Amino acid sequence: MASSLAFQRIQRDVLRLCATIPPGRVCTYAELGAVIDVPARHVAYILSRLDTDTRMQYPLHRLVSPAGKLLGKADDAAQRLTREGLHVQDDAVQDFADKLFIPSAISAAVERTTRPAEHTRMRQASGASSPALSELRGLGPVSLQMLVGAGITTAAQLRKADLFKLYAKIKAQYPRTSINLLYALLGAVEDKDWREVARERRTEVLMRLEDMGLL
Repeated sequence: MASSLAFQRIQRDVLRLCATIPPGRVCTYAELGAVIDVPARHVAYILSRLDTDTRMQYPLHRLVSPAGKLLGKADDAAQRLTREGLHVQDDAVQDFADKLFIPSAISAAVERTTRPAEHTRMRQASGASSPALSELRGLGPVSLQMLVGAGITTAAQLRKADLFKLYAKIKAQYPRTSINLLYALLGAVEDKDWREVARERRTEVLMRLEDMGLL
């Protein structure tokens, strides 16, 4: 696998996305992987195989668990994050949801643009007709945490919700939430890649947000 062209392409995408995480912000494996439709465990596996020289070139210390826990060499990561202005306690970034950064596939110029075929095959094989909220496309652990905090706990609730009002509610709780979350919510409901939603509906979305005073 590691020598395949697909693996090498995904590895390049992961590193490109990681490189866009700015100082003072963090990202989870799951959120980073969701940008390119790659499971968190695949991101972890890819990063675990990096040589020392490559690891030193990228800010891997800014990647955390869904609960904000530091990964890898926690002591070194804690020191680096503290120097960047984050509060780290018990090997976890405090109030990490407010520091969450969701990379952009567009700005990182990633190569992977299609959803893994195995995801579709598994869904078809399971015969599932009504997926759980966590099974909807493009929703990572932090996004799910925000949805639960906003009172959305099932896929049916999300599909019935006014996603613009829901986004406004979440943004009120987490002011740094980017518009990518709204694209992700729309994509989850429509079973589309959020980047496709951004390309096709950007003008509509921005006009609606402007009317709501959220731009």
